[in-house]
Amino acid sequence: MQDYNTIIGAIQMRLNKCPTRSVMDRFRIGSSTLKFFFCTLV
Repeated sequence: MQDYNTIIGAIQMRLNKCPTRSVMDRFRIGSSTLKFFFCTLV
């Protein structure tokens, strides 16, 4: 499980049109984790 700052930070970066790779590198998360964050928003 990711901490709150990782989840919110990743979502904010993607909503601000940051590249997926940049978000993954900054928070050290995989693409499936990033997709999971956005799937739970819908």
